[in-house]
Amino acid sequence: MNSYLKLSQVAVEKLAEQYGTPLLVVSTEQVERNYAFMEENLPGVKLYYAVKANPNEGIVRKLAQLGSYFDVASDGEMQFLAELGIAPERIVYANPVKTPIGLKVAKETGIYKFTFDSESEISKMAKAIPGGSVLLRVRVDNPKALVDLNKKM
Repeated sequence: MNSYLKLSQVAVEKLAEQYGTPLLVVSTEQVERNYAFMEENLPGVKLYYAVKANPNEGIVRKLAQLGSYFDVASDGEMQFLAELGIAPERIVYANPVKTPIGLKVAKETGIYKFTFDSESEISKMAKAIPGGSVLLRVRVDNPKALVDLNKKM
């Protein structure tokens, strides 16, 4: 697990010259190792990748190949995954505030799984996608936690 992508200074300079800067280099082999590590240590858990974290097509394709599920927050992300051929059953529309266009695209692409954390979202989802399934997000306050995951950075 401790192998990292290592590039020489010359290789980095060549990549920067070819692609410009800033430059992010991603190893899909490392993505695969990380996914395998999580699968091994979280048996029986469906792993969801938040597409907004990094929508790089190579990363998304690799994760899809490995069996990952996907968390989307926008209509663009839903369309992107649909264009890649990712089954809608592997996607959850997790934006806390669903937009009319987002719900329309969810219906068009066959996405029927949603998260919600406020009562006002329930009727919007039910009207747009009758029979859809929902996952309730629960906020748990823990003032002793080292990091407050309830706060967005």
